[in-house]
Amino acid sequence: SHKLHAGDRKIQCLYCHSNVDKSAHANVPSSAVCMNCHRVVKTDSPWIIKLTEMYEKNEPIQWVNVHVLPDYVYFNHQRHIQRGVSCETCHGNVAAMEKVEQVNPLSMGWCVNCHRQPENQAPLNCNTCHR
Repeated sequence: SHKLHAGDRKIQCLYCHSNVDKSAHANVPSSAVCMNCHRVVKTDSPWIIKLTEMYEKNEPIQWVNVHVLPDYVYFNHQRHIQRGVSCETCHGNVAAMEKVEQVNPLSMGWCVNCHRQPENQAPLNCNTCHR
């Protein structure tokens, strides 16, 4: 639950998505990241028991990709995070979401409209986003 972790508990996005400010791609957390807290927090929860079993068997969490871009699109998270663009700008108020869902179209037009704003102008060409 992002509502519980990011919302109620105020855990920063970068705690679980640790390399998003250093890498072009956002990572999803491994069970080891979850276990940093859940070795001692809510250990009797059925969800945490299952997570612990997966962790001990070295089985990856089967995350569901919610924000899907076409294969030919290159989006660099690092550039945006380092310029101070908040996660909420593109992903919406994830801290209020029990289950994350895509709230913005993340289409070329949607991105270009953002980059048309004077504060967001950067030298762009087709190869900036298309690989």
